[in-house]
Amino acid sequence: MSDQRRVRLTRRRAAAIACLIAAGALLSGCGKGKEKEAAGAGRERGGTPVMVESAVRGAIDHMVAADAVLYPINQANVTPKITLL
Repeated sequence: MSDQRRVRLTRRRAAAIACLIAAGALLSGCGKGKEKEAAGAGRERGGTPVMVESAVRGAIDHMVAADAVLYPINQANVTPKITLL
């Protein structure tokens, strides 16, 4: 075999091994949350107290006056393709 062919074959093997290791690492983390849920399912959990009210149709008359700073979600720079001298 030529040296170039050996180098390519070695690189392919190294890439294949790296892919297998990465796939194994990703798959090893799957399913661990279910074991914790099953272990905690037998115990009663203390909940946070909440207030509940029925929904009522009607006008919304509540107004809030406050100072605030608004920030855009998306922003774009507008520049011309040509410049005038």
